[in-house]
Amino acid sequence: MRISACYIVKDEAEELRRSLEGVKGQADEIIVVQTVESQAVHQAAEQAGARLFYFAWQDDFAAARNFALAQATGDWLLLLDADEYFTEETAGNLRKVVEAHREVEGLLVPLTNLGQQGEDMLTAPALRLARRQPGLKYVGRIHEELCVGDKILEDVQILTEKELHILHTGYRPEVNKSKAERNLRLLRQELRERQSKNEAEGSLYMYLAEACYGLGQAREAEHWARLDIAQGRRKVLYASRSHHILLSLLAKQSRPEDRLQAAERASQDFPELAEFRAELAACRAAWGDFAGASAELAQAMELAGRPSGFEPQHFGTAEAEQAEKQLQVWRDLAEEAETLDLSVCMIMKDEVQELPAWLANAQTYAKNKEIIIVDTGSQDGSRELADQAGVRLYDFLWRDDFAAAKNFALEQVIPVDEKAFPYGEGGPRKRWMRSSDNEAKWIIFLDADETFYHPEGVRGLLVRAIRRHPEAQGFQVLMRHVDTDAADLPIGTEPVIRILRQQRGLGYQGRVHEVPSLHGEILAGLPLAEGLILRHTGYASSKVRAKARRNLRLLRQQEERPQDYRYLADACYALERYDEALHYARLALASGWQGLDSNKSLYGTVLHSLMRLRHPLSEQLTLLGEARQSFPQAADFLAWQGLLLWQLGKLPEAGHLLNSALQAGRTAELEPMLAKVRAVLGMLSLERGQREQAEAELAEALGWNPFERMALELAARLWPEPEAWVEHLRPFYQGEAMRRQFLPQLGRWAAEAGQLSLLLYVQRLRCEEGQSVPETELCAAYARHEQDVGRALFLQIAQDMQRLFVACLQLSRPRDGMEAEDIPHECLELLPAELRQVAEAWQSGEALPPEAGGSYATGLDIVMAGQAVSLYERYAALGLELAPARQRESADKFFRQRAWAAAFALYQALPADETGEPGSFWHHLGVTLYHLGEYGAVEECLARAEAAGSREPDMAAYRKWAREQLS
Repeated sequence: MRISACYIVKDEAEELRRSLEGVKGQADEIIVVQTVESQAVHQAAEQAGARLFYFAWQDDFAAARNFALAQATGDWLLLLDADEYFTEETAGNLRKVVEAHREVEGLLVPLTNLGQQGEDMLTAPALRLARRQPGLKYVGRIHEELCVGDKILEDVQILTEKELHILHTGYRPEVNKSKAERNLRLLRQELRERQSKNEAEGSLYMYLAEACYGLGQAREAEHWARLDIAQGRRKVLYASRSHHILLSLLAKQSRPEDRLQAAERASQDFPELAEFRAELAACRAAWGDFAGASAELAQAMELAGRPSGFEPQHFGTAEAEQAEKQLQVWRDLAEEAETLDLSVCMIMKDEVQELPAWLANAQTYAKNKEIIIVDTGSQDGSRELADQAGVRLYDFLWRDDFAAAKNFALEQVIPVDEKAFPYGEGGPRKRWMRSSDNEAKWIIFLDADETFYHPEGVRGLLVRAIRRHPEAQGFQVLMRHVDTDAADLPIGTEPVIRILRQQRGLGYQGRVHEVPSLHGEILAGLPLAEGLILRHTGYASSKVRAKARRNLRLLRQQEERPQDYRYLADACYALERYDEALHYARLALASGWQGLDSNKSLYGTVLHSLMRLRHPLSEQLTLLGEARQSFPQAADFLAWQGLLLWQLGKLPEAGHLLNSALQAGRTAELEPMLAKVRAVLGMLSLERGQREQAEAELAEALGWNPFERMALELAARLWPEPEAWVEHLRPFYQGEAMRRQFLPQLGRWAAEAGQLSLLLYVQRLRCEEGQSVPETELCAAYARHEQDVGRALFLQIAQDMQRLFVACLQLSRPRDGMEAEDIPHECLELLPAELRQVAEAWQSGEALPPEAGGSYATGLDIVMAGQAVSLYERYAALGLELAPARQRESADKFFRQRAWAAAFALYQALPADETGEPGSFWHHLGVTLYHLGEYGAVEECLARAEAAGSREPDMAAYRKWAREQLS
């Protein structure tokens, strides 16, 4: 039996020498294929007695490897890279092992990746030995697979590390990045080729995820990993890697809900892998389900060290031993959680929509079934629904006083001692527990639109909080406001008091926005029960105004007090009465009354009221300065300063503040605005020509909020062509609710932003998917002879005329190596005279005469409204003979559209003494030249602008950036 060792090598001479040392004497022939001329590689191969060949590199690993296979003459093939070598202990086993397994098609050899210090990073089986047979070949430009014909080798056997063991140095950190960049480039090329041929592309997803992950492209890595996972478990080596990548990404991004779902899917797909059970255990513990966490961890410990087939094992016997202590902690917490004495209270009126979800949620953690609901006059069936659920239901006559209703509910809570000794002389005895008693009773008091994320963990997290704060009179929890009208997008997060220790003197104060108190003193400074998060739907856009009207009415039934100012401000803001909101928020700040958040939210109310009322940016910045003095650690105030400076054109300062806000690490504070912050950082990166960074920022922005207007605008700048814009955005709309809103939301933004071509493309897609679009509804209304539809149809016809004009220009434009076509005469005849004149000049290739300035301007407005970016430069050339004033006006329009080449063509054509206002001319020309890469001319232009009186705030930034480019 003959063995042929086959290598493809670039310039890794030293690595090749080491690898060949373990092969010499074992292989009957050694074949080394060079893809780059290297004298050192030539010498290393020659000294080992190898047959040396040259193969010109074609960005195709399969092609190079197949060339090497074609040179082999052995019965078995040893397939190694230059940076792979056998361990000293197994290097002499090659022939013996192959002879022992000669009946199979291939052998999977344990391969260990070595880290920077030579430490083991990961061991996984790799196909490195194969029996030579007809049709044997590699398939795939990158991450190539060995096949016979079109079928992957299946008759393979896994070797033990004692039989053969390969060490791999090619994934040390110093070489990781360059390999990932190369792999991603080749994978994208392979993806495009398969898509153009309508070939299956699913086998690439895992590798795309891996390459993007290696380059820190988190959102794109997540996209490809999820696509791979959605295919189900595949019969490939290390098929679990997309699960590992996704779980790692979600852990780094602090996304516990998504992480739990991902861990559940990973455990389902790979039940034999202990690390996924351990990961699922950690996720359940993070949500307080310590019983579930204990069960999963125990199973992980049982699986540790067992053979796992083609999959590497990340959780072995050493990890299992370390997990023993954690398992006992979780079991203790689970036992305490089971015996915790807990009551759940709620007051309601007409909550039939919210009640089913609330009851299901509460029943999960109220295991003693003590759920108390006080009904204040429901007429919609809520009372009957609650009664059927078996809760303790009470009626209370509504008096426009929330505190009174809640205090009545508290009176119904059964004290601990009454449960233990329910009857004595004279009926039930009520002896209230002292706050320090070990068996104190706890009360969770919620509204109907408040439910816990992962209710199965509420008891566990509460027990943990009590352990950490044994003397606490209650706890705050984080409340996440979500908009159910926008796929549950977060509106904001704030701490609220929802958990109270039952004791004498406990009650609520306040007709509206009631607060808990003890012996008349408002409970303040309560600790946070970490991990407990409420989902609050009451601020959904469809509900918030009704709530605000009710609250404002109740607040105005009583005399205004300092503690009410903040609530009056909130109600007025929700009702869009921004002047009043500003008034009350300022009164609240001046009053000295402190809320739970030390009045931080009041500064937010003032700021947003100033924004809505369009107060000067300078006034808003002054307010933010005051806010930061009071709250120097507040990341959101820092971010708002950055956003305002960006609006003022102070770009470097804006970028510095926005990055500082992100580095502050207070994600909960920034959550509602993270998408906007990331999108603006993307805009700044794009301004500097850093497209890759801009794309990365966009991915982060869309990950937080795919409906953020700034993010959609950034995407439109990156990909102005409608098809590319939609396809780059689509991966960020995951889940059924998001997918339903994808095209409608894009269409809404495109309409508001005046992006006609994007809007029309989205409408076409909606029609193809069977969705209703405005034009469809308009025609149906006209057919029904509805009133005022005629004017709307007239406007639609005007839009169609504009589209026809743009279509004529597109038709008569050379593209993709094809000659331009003539515009059909019947199309020209349909155009108004002035647009026909422009279209005919466009077709002839001649500039318009000076007297056609009006026609040129009309056509330009239509082209820009349609975002026909590919036409801009040629359209600019039509205006080179127009009057200077018209040229300058058109050049400025192109400048505002960031069509730099088109703008420069017209600026350059202006006579030196007829440029128009010189300050703005030289400023625009300087910025245009910067974006065209003419950095040497930027300083002179901007210096002239400054001398002419221009004070544009971005001049300093462009000067600095130009100097950096030149250096």
